[in-house]
Amino acid sequence: MKRREAVIFKQALLRPLTVSGTANPLSQTGLPSPDELNRVDYCGNVVYDRGERRLLLENGYVTFDITTNTPSYHFYLRDHLGNNRVVMAGDGTVEQVTHYYPFGGVMRESTNPGLQPYKYGGKELDHTSGLDAYDFGARMYFADRLQWGQMDPLCEKYYEVSPYVYCLDNPIKFIDIYGMAPGDRFKNPTLAAIDFGITYNVESIKRNKEMASFIYKMKDKDGIIYYTYPGPAKGSKDHVSKEDMKSIDRSKISVDEFIDVVANIHTHGRELENYENNKFSGEQTTPKQNKEWRGEKQRGNRYNPDDISEANRTQTYSYVVTPNGELRGYDPKTGKVTVWSTKMPTSDKQVNNTGKIDSNSSVWERFIRFINSL
Repeated sequence: MKRREAVIFKQALLRPLTVSGTANPLSQTGLPSPDELNRVDYCGNVVYDRGERRLLLENGYVTFDITTNTPSYHFYLRDHLGNNRVVMAGDGTVEQVTHYYPFGGVMRESTNPGLQPYKYGGKELDHTSGLDAYDFGARMYFADRLQWGQMDPLCEKYYEVSPYVYCLDNPIKFIDIYGMAPGDRFKNPTLAAIDFGITYNVESIKRNKEMASFIYKMKDKDGIIYYTYPGPAKGSKDHVSKEDMKSIDRSKISVDEFIDVVANIHTHGRELENYENNKFSGEQTTPKQNKEWRGEKQRGNRYNPDDISEANRTQTYSYVVTPNGELRGYDPKTGKVTVWSTKMPTSDKQVNNTGKIDSNSSVWERFIRFINSL
């Protein structure tokens, strides 16, 4: 949403300017008359638009009756990318439904589009002069062109990517909060773990290699807490070593926003003979046994702690994504193992006997699996 410290005035045209001929200047008949101008005032998180006062809140907004000043409350229902999909009145009545194409275009099946303008990514869809651009703050985004209207102010950090491309050309996975840098942002560690499993479990099974990363707690410049993870380390078929973990890609993680490591996560690759990898290694029958467990397993000529023992040693919450499609979590403080999802990509559905990914394992299906796994 727009947040402004000072009052900003923006004049919105009721109709766009018209051009007389392809190379002639604007005709007098094409210029708007004074009564065709509408002024929209942004005063902090209060917007005055065509005589209506609207108070913008984190999860919705409040409108006020012009005569009685009676407030009416409206609430957003968002998807995992922060897109406002449904607007509901205080009594539960559905006021607006918006369906999006992956890059932010609004589908025809949407209802009551003029009710409120905050839509894709929670950003305002600005119809001024008929341009239909989303205002991300740092720059404007045009969903019909699938690109930004200005260069990325942080383009030197992403030299391998076009400075006009939106979210590294992958808006199903990435979001861009301010129009400057894409990244994964999740409301809690488990949502981050679900995304990790959907993103990497197929590759882990295909290559028969475990993959691992950390889940970070972050705080942006507006004080908003979120969770994310860096690119994973790739290990062997039965473990990821400390040396492997040094290869984790943290280049997209903001050091200034980092607070703490709240969990770790890894995949288990394919199912192996004589190895139970549809659970944590070292997983016991009861929480009490898990808390007390201190076990090791042989890795070549060395013995290293198993998953449960390592979590007990570090007292760090752990997730594992298994070949049978489960996302399991272990809390060393309680000894409890929780199955957070049973709908991760699995060897039976996404990988055939030759170890190749099926052709229908598309980005869109990954998005659907994410929604179904919540």
